[in-house]
Amino acid sequence: MKKILLATAAIGLLFTACKKDDDLPTTTNTWKAGANTRTATGVSVQNNSLVATDNANSITVTFGGTLPTTDGTFRIVGGTPDPGEVSVMVNEGTSVYYSTGNDNKDAKVKVASNKVSVEIPDVWAKNLLGTDSLFVSADLKQP
Repeated sequence: MKKILLATAAIGLLFTACKKDDDLPTTTNTWKAGANTRTATGVSVQNNSLVATDNANSITVTFGGTLPTTDGTFRIVGGTPDPGEVSVMVNEGTSVYYSTGNDNKDAKVKVASNKVSVEIPDVWAKNLLGTDSLFVSADLKQP
């Protein structure tokens, strides 16, 4: 009887100790551009970029090299990113904004089941054709 109780307790402990860890963190598939909060109606992968759109505006997070295959932090830069870096581009109405890279901030990336999730903290983005700039942030997940 003791052996049965001990075996049952051990099996119960085994099941409660197991944790499925390959789920992506819960994301909202949203981004902010200045005072505007956008919710993606679609998220897609285009080459080494994660692109989210709300049918009128969009955000593109481009990874240096290829999409990541492991969790990590990626430095947010202006211009073309190298491996270990990302750049951010936002189409807001008729304006296009690019991350400046002047913030010295990192994007947090999680990868589960070959799907990428990225969190971009508030970073400055400059209007490509103008002098204005705005804060951009994002919480996106690959479909």
